[in-house]
Amino acid sequence: MIFLILILLLAGASCKKEERAAEVSLQDIIGPGAFIKDQISLDIDEDKDKEDIVLYVLAGRFYLAVVDQIKVKSKVELLTEQADVILPKDFNGDGKEFEFAFNAFDSGKGIYVEIIGWNKNTKELLRYNFYKDEDILEELFVSSINDIKYENGFLIQSYYSDVEPIGFFTNYYSFSEEKQGFEFEKSEKTAD
Repeated sequence: MIFLILILLLAGASCKKEERAAEVSLQDIIGPGAFIKDQISLDIDEDKDKEDIVLYVLAGRFYLAVVDQIKVKSKVELLTEQADVILPKDFNGDGKEFEFAFNAFDSGKGIYVEIIGWNKNTKELLRYNFYKDEDILEELFVSSINDIKYENGFLIQSYYSDVEPIGFFTNYYSFSEEKQGFEFEKSEKTAD
């Protein structure tokens, strides 16, 4: 009898949580004044429940957030000046499409790209840094989203340089779990 009462209480608590979540809109969770540009659902924290991954604009700034039922679980301000779509990719080689690339801005050198990933230890979104030796090389790199991919254990960046040395280049980065970022491995000139 006590077992039956306990089950009914737990079921009721679960239903109340689902009802509460249904009453709160994504707009309410993100906040008033936010404009939602895109949203996808992924089980990014691997707890068997899908979270909403939301790209939104608030006060002229772009954000990527993970929303878990009734609260923002994690968010990061993007450096982008324009983003419309969330396209999950596997850029760190773990076999999971939990990384997101955004064109940050255009410059005389080309388009700067930022990569946002999910830290499974801290359960937070973060902007991946790029390292050369022990120093942070950059938070962004020149490339097009279409010109970066993960292949054979490397994040591969292809780009054209119009300063010496002039030509087309491919850079190779390996993912460092310890640094939660990418370490520069090598660069190859692929064409003039």
